[in-house]
Amino acid sequence: MKQAGFFALVLAWILAIYFKNDLSKTMMIIVFILLVIATFFVIFWLNRVFFGLTNQPKEDKKDLESSQDKEK
Repeated sequence: MKQAGFFALVLAWILAIYFKNDLSKTMMIIVFILLVIATFFVIFWLNRVFFGLTNQPKEDKKDLESSQDKEK
């Protein structure tokens, strides 16, 4: 699902850039503002663990703890 959302966003950017000359100035500004907002949302959505919004899976925590123990 995440990959499909990212692919759709990339496709939307490609189409917006390709057809930007066919859009009116106002419509072009609206489309690009919406695409920028969508891009921030998708980046945030794909990296929820990085931003600390969700807990890491237990396996990842165990791997992290074991790697820290090995470093000591």
